[in-house]
Amino acid sequence: MPMYTTLKKLLFQIIYRTYLWSSKGNTEFGLSERIVEYPFVVRNLQEDLPSGKKILVVGCAGDVITTILCALNYKTWGLDIKFVPLKYPNFQFLQGDIRHTNFQDGFFDAIVAVSTIEHVGIIDGDRHGDLKAIKEMIRILAKGGVMLITVPYSKEKTVDSFQRVYDDREIKNLLKGFSIEKKFEFYKQDNKGYWMQTSPKNSHSGSDLDSVVALLKLKLLKSSG
Repeated sequence: MPMYTTLKKLLFQIIYRTYLWSSKGNTEFGLSERIVEYPFVVRNLQEDLPSGKKILVVGCAGDVITTILCALNYKTWGLDIKFVPLKYPNFQFLQGDIRHTNFQDGFFDAIVAVSTIEHVGIIDGDRHGDLKAIKEMIRILAKGGVMLITVPYSKEKTVDSFQRVYDDREIKNLLKGFSIEKKFEFYKQDNKGYWMQTSPKNSHSGSDLDSVVALLKLKLLKSSG
């Protein structure tokens, strides 16, 4: 027993020291694009929507914006293909696919999709999955409603086994045919890991591997009728 206890203690020390060593010099902790995406969402929602309005968070699994919106007293729904066992005041979860939902037309006052649209349809080989998702989101958004979307951005589009990266043309194609008011912001991660606001033109400077995120605020225009 003493030998077992000694070995157990030694193993714990090795694991702990390995953890400390692996985290040493990590300058990116807490500095993912979420650090600019979440404030963008909250700021724009509070500008346009009073508390109590209905918001859908698309791809809510592991996304803390869901509970932030609940805490701000918005009636919040979460949608994800994965089950989310979250119970929280003002929150309802629905497991499903944003390409086809059972929500009524114009049900939501706002829809939020943080780093989600670029993944829709990738796994099941649906090359137009993102277009279908946007079409469905427009359908279930009330006239005059707000949609806040964030996507990875580059000077040339790419598609891999994980996500799409959008260029100017693909963003325009994503929103083509819809009567919406558009407002974009772009942020680029510098060599220290900090996210700084930039212009679309300046976001293309530097390495092709630089991290850039496009933040899109879309407002569904009221119908003329």
